[in-house]
Amino acid sequence: MKHIAIIQSEFLKQARQWDDLTLEEQKGYLKRHPKSKRRLTAAPSSSAGEKLGTDAESMIKFDFKLWRRLNVSDRDTLDQPQNWQKYIAAIRQAVPRGTAISQETIRKLESENHHAMLAALSELGRINY
Repeated sequence: MKHIAIIQSEFLKQARQWDDLTLEEQKGYLKRHPKSKRRLTAAPSSSAGEKLGTDAESMIKFDFKLWRRLNVSDRDTLDQPQNWQKYIAAIRQAVPRGTAISQETIRKLESENHHAMLAALSELGRINY
């Protein structure tokens, strides 16, 4: 059974990395590997897929827009699996891996009660929270 856990953890690492790629990177991979079983999962570039500034104000504005777009009114609604996955996907697209987010920004998000965004950034491995 231990080998299954190892295989599963390696698969999750690979799958998570695929989802972190931008649409252009995924298209490039599929062009280089035409027989791949992978499919495009990244959202097309739009206002939802825009790269996010790392200052607290732009992150807060993005968070408000995202809640409106997902038609989420409270944390209980956001905690529903389908809403949380959409929320995570939008943040994954907006905050690329390796983006530096300062402790000051984290403290500001925390003081403004944007705990969902902090939890999502932590789940994605963008911050330690």
